Amino acid sequence: MKKVVRFFRNRAIKAFVKKKKACVLPDVTGCPSVALLVNDDQLPYSIRLIDTINRCFATKSCAVFIVNTLMENKKNIDNIHFITKKSFGFFGLLKDSDIASISSVHYDMLLNLTTEEESILADDYVMTVFDASFRVSFGKSFGMLYDLVLDTKREDIAGKIEVLCKYLRMLTGK
Repeated sequence: MKKVVRFFRNRAIKAFVKKKKACVLPDVTGCPSVALLVNDDQLPYSIRLIDTINRCFATKSCAVFIVNTLMENKKNIDNIHFITKKSFGFFGLLKDSDIASISSVHYDMLLNLTTEEESILADDYVMTVFDASFRVSFGKSFGMLYDLVLDTKREDIAGKIEVLCKYLRMLTGK
């Protein structure tokens, strides 16, 4: 079954790469909207993560999407969304209702902060569903999916975001 899921996810990723548009560098001083993709182990840090993003980028909106979780958003925390195992259909692809809710909002920047080795393919597939102008990854992923891939030596998420902010300021000249 894993081979079937891998086949369909790879096919979805390749289809995304074929129709991918050119990236648009986000204006880090212009209040960009940011979406973060994280794993279960980063759930306790999600609120602090939003604060770090708001401090570095002065965002107008920031949303955290937690992938591969067994939990639901029972507390209805704003800006935190769960993509659970129930969100995926038989072939390992997201259900149409989940795709519609994720892709309905446009983000200026999408950050993949996932760290689990075994879920890289799932996380990369989920990245293809978002409507984003600029995509960033921190580590091992399909490089073609992203506009910027940073391999930072820092382990902490806040440090990675600060490094990204520094590079984006240098690239945009601000």
